[in-house]
Amino acid sequence: MDDCLIFGCSDDVLDTVISDLQKDFVLASQGSVGAYLGIDIRCTSDGYLELCQPGLINKIITACGLQDQSSTHNTPSTMILTADASGPPREHQ
Repeated sequence: MDDCLIFGCSDDVLDTVISDLQKDFVLASQGSVGAYLGIDIRCTSDGYLELCQPGLINKIITACGLQDQSSTHNTPSTMILTADASGPPREHQ
């Protein structure tokens, strides 16, 4: 693996994960991230991560010939991802 991002709910959790990984791998921390693989990453004031791919969005708009129509849609779609308390779906038996 060349690049990766690690997210955690606390600095202690992140420090533990990084320490464990360093036992087997050479790691270099680059600090906070603003963009990764064409995805803009921003932490909101209420602690959520906001992800946006403006480059891909503009390519799709251009490929579909929607440049003129795109200015009328100025509100991006928003979906908050939360923990799935029920866990993964069970297989039918």
